[in-house]
Amino acid sequence: MGNKQNKGKSSLSILILTGVLLIIVIAMLPGYFRGGDWSWQQEKSPANSRLLNQLRQEGIVLEEWENLARKSVRLSGKNWSWQTMHKEGKNITLLIHPQPYYKDKPTVEWTDLQGLNINASVCFGQIADTLPLKPSEIGIESSANSVEELINHPNVTKEELTKVLSLLPDICSDIFTIGQFEGKAVISPLSDTRDWDTDSRQIISFQDENDNSIKAIFERGWNTKQTVAIVNWYGWDSGGDYRPKIWFIKDLKAQLKGERAGWYAVSLRINIPPLEEIEPWKEEAQQLAQEVQNAILEKITLTSE
Repeated sequence: MGNKQNKGKSSLSILILTGVLLIIVIAMLPGYFRGGDWSWQQEKSPANSRLLNQLRQEGIVLEEWENLARKSVRLSGKNWSWQTMHKEGKNITLLIHPQPYYKDKPTVEWTDLQGLNINASVCFGQIADTLPLKPSEIGIESSANSVEELINHPNVTKEELTKVLSLLPDICSDIFTIGQFEGKAVISPLSDTRDWDTDSRQIISFQDENDNSIKAIFERGWNTKQTVAIVNWYGWDSGGDYRPKIWFIKDLKAQLKGERAGWYAVSLRINIPPLEEIEPWKEEAQQLAQEVQNAILEKITLTSE
């Protein structure tokens, strides 16, 4: 009799707790899906917010991979850490977008990036950053007040334009060319920031060094000049997923403990032969994604001093 009463009380307690949690979730979901304010958000930052901001500024280091270039870039209205790396004839591009503000939730960066030629976007952004500089700042003697004025001058020389393009990363070598227009030397784009397609999408899984599981989008990105195998996911200190709603649940659990779950978005791109299928690259993509996840964890994990 006593056991039945205890079981009944236990079942009732579980039912009440489940009901309370259900009410909380139902109250939160409208704000979440509207993309507006979440009334349940506490005025508290993730404990590792400083490290997340540092990640945006510094990027990561992968063992045995050489960093060819790294800079902060703005893509589709968001700030990303962009890196290109090289190892034994292989090249990868890595984009990391750490949570910019403690109230910001993950949004669908994958949709934003799907039709975007990342290399062209970075190169166009680099050109734009150069325009306000004085010619003397890039080693050109000229009376022009800025690089923008210089390249638009009727008497600008091919040598001067070549100097401007030499400031760009190596990946920009097939993005611009120097031609002639109405008798004037000009920098002409060879690519468009939207000349890009994705296909062959599937979901893959890998684990970090702490055996936490991460689910990611694995797809092919391509245009007429370049093909890459892409791995996209959101990560946090104990796993990751490509779906924002999984972070939402993670953050809810953290808040019940008086904490917050900081997040970051990752897009890993592995250069492969033009228009090659990505299935043979799946295992390597999983391994590289695991290395990236572990390297990020090293940067954002709080350590006791």
